[in-house]
Amino acid sequence: MPILSVRSLTVVVIALGALSACGGGSGDAPQPPSGPAVTVNLTQAYPAEHTGKLVGQSLGDVSTQYRTPDPFSAAPYCLVRYADLRHSDGKTYAMVVAFRASDLRVLAVTLNNRATSWFVAAVDLSASEAAVDLPTRTFRFYQARSTQGGQVDWQAVIDGSALFPAAPDSASCG
Repeated sequence: MPILSVRSLTVVVIALGALSACGGGSGDAPQPPSGPAVTVNLTQAYPAEHTGKLVGQSLGDVSTQYRTPDPFSAAPYCLVRYADLRHSDGKTYAMVVAFRASDLRVLAVTLNNRATSWFVAAVDLSASEAAVDLPTRTFRFYQARSTQGGQVDWQAVIDGSALFPAAPDSASCG
């Protein structure tokens, strides 16, 4: 069995601390709540068939990515993609949430159902409509109204919460 020197032990402790800062490790950081990864209610949806609850059971269907400035945002941001959200009637949806890394402001939430081509987006959300809790890697949506749709009258109001995993390449995204 190898013997660790004080220097080797110091390197191991520093490495574990770095993993904790990037969302890995256990430490004393708050843990995300247990239960489904996503529970979002869609109300006032049009067409009405999209009204209902979306549930995603597993964080395995969620990815988080750090993005550098691009045409979407002049500042670095985090992009979280949710696949396989199940509607209360069995339909499958996808959701994407973008938030600015510097101040945790939610820039956009999009929802789509590929089977029906239904697509809505809530853009430039206020703190009263959506919030990011980075320590627990949780989004909270408070009656966030879609501002755009794939068709002129397509819409929805989003309410609920969603967990997200840490980005593998940036502590800014959890």
